[in-house]
Amino acid sequence: MGGELVELLDAALDVVAAAVSPNTHPLVDEHSARRNQVAASREALEMEWRIAHPGQEPGPRQ
Repeated sequence: MGGELVELLDAALDVVAAAVSPNTHPLVDEHSARRNQVAASREALEMEWRIAHPGQEPGPRQ
C-alpha cells in the first residue's frame, strides 16, 4: 500500500508541477519577450543619456 501511495502522490505532483510550469503557459512567454524588449530599450536609452551627460548619474526628473 505504501508504494502505491507514493506513486499516486508522485503522479499528482507531476500534474501540479506541469500546470504551474512557465513553459506550459504561452502568456508567460509573451511577457518574457516583452520584458526583454523593454530591458533592451532601457539599456539603449541609458547608454545614449550617459554619452550626452558625461560624469552624471541618471535619476528622477526634476
